[in-house]
Amino acid sequence: MKEVIPMFTATMEQMNKMVDKMWENWEDGFQRVYDFQKRMEENSLNAFKKQQDVIQSMKTNFNEAEEQLEKSFNQMKKSLDKNNRNIFTADAARAVEGWNGKITEIMGSMQQLAITPSRSLLTMMEQSHTKMHESVKKIVDEQEKAQTKPKEMAENFMTQVKEYQKNFLKVMEEQTKQLIENAQPI
Repeated sequence: MKEVIPMFTATMEQMNKMVDKMWENWEDGFQRVYDFQKRMEENSLNAFKKQQDVIQSMKTNFNEAEEQLEKSFNQMKKSLDKNNRNIFTADAARAVEGWNGKITEIMGSMQQLAITPSRSLLTMMEQSHTKMHESVKKIVDEQEKAQTKPKEMAENFMTQVKEYQKNFLKVMEEQTKQLIENAQPI
């Protein structure tokens, strides 16, 4: 009967390895889910950063276009004033000056009508994006906090299960060896 003990020990070792592999696979799957969630969080925050960069670029381009429009408008105004002084007599220049004043007023109003909706839209986009980014960041932070405790609990549970499994298999192996050693040949 004692020749059965090495064979039994090898079987127990195989069984122990098989159960260890099962728990390793379970842990690996759990970790993959956790890692996937982490990547999703990072990708979401990176997407918001890229969107913020695009909005900032749009705002910069808009400001540059607005400055250029203002320069062109002022240049046209100066050119009209200069031409008015050089071409017309004093009486005619005053009359044209009044007319130029009205044109300047109308052009200023048109400029404001063209710029104001775009500026408002950009401001609204920027504010909405900022609020949405803050909300997503808050959700991500809360999710990380919420995941920490279950992850720790799962890790502790796995440690306890593995320890229990090793002790159980050890006791089972020892008892079976004793049973084999104490068995009477038939």
